[in-house]
Amino acid sequence: MCTVKGTMDAKALAEHLKERFKKESRNCAPEEIEEADNVSDEGGKEKAKDGSVHCFPGAVIGLKYHDNLALYPTEIPGGTFMNEDEIVDMMEELGFQVDVATPNRMSNLEKFAEELNSCSVMVGAHGAGLTNAVFLPAGAVMVQVVPLGLDWASTNYFGGPASEMGLHYVEYKIEPEESSLFKEYGPDHPVIVDPKSIFLKGYDAARATYVDGQNMKINLVKFREILLKAMKFLGH
Repeated sequence: MCTVKGTMDAKALAEHLKERFKKESRNCAPEEIEEADNVSDEGGKEKAKDGSVHCFPGAVIGLKYHDNLALYPTEIPGGTFMNEDEIVDMMEELGFQVDVATPNRMSNLEKFAEELNSCSVMVGAHGAGLTNAVFLPAGAVMVQVVPLGLDWASTNYFGGPASEMGLHYVEYKIEPEESSLFKEYGPDHPVIVDPKSIFLKGYDAARATYVDGQNMKINLVKFREILLKAMKFLGH
């Protein structure tokens, strides 16, 4: 199991993909494009139905575009587990070998991708760190911890795409008492009982409150049930 916090290094990812594209794509100069009747099959070029020869600078094989994937290059404050050590201990008691992924470990993208590809379960709070799910093997499980006020974003940005990538998806929606906002604002404040009213103030206000300003202390008894559900997907 891998637990992910922080964000992907978007700049490193862009450079990595750029280098792979350079190596794997085949650039064709305009003069290489000839009419099909002047090119034999031995030339290694494929004839199109309209009789012309098409030459492309590169291709993406085996991937489908589903929706936008946003990567944030800076580390996002908030969204941390205040009882992370206790969570890790519980995971290990269940039989998982836990590998905590921190932002500094993601600096070597190729190595980090290989490590994540060996994981059967990835656990993380809603945030850009979950974009690392693109490196999980097919059939793996993504467990998303949904903070207070971020139900819609969690489902649409990660829940749906996870299923489309061939992953099993499980989410854990925290109760208000598990959020640091509960102690900060009190049980009757609009931040707790009416998140929609905060979002109506604009994206900046909502982000400052629910993304940047919120940490979580997970209920271990309830979260244990979520992990057991994830294990069932793996045949345990």
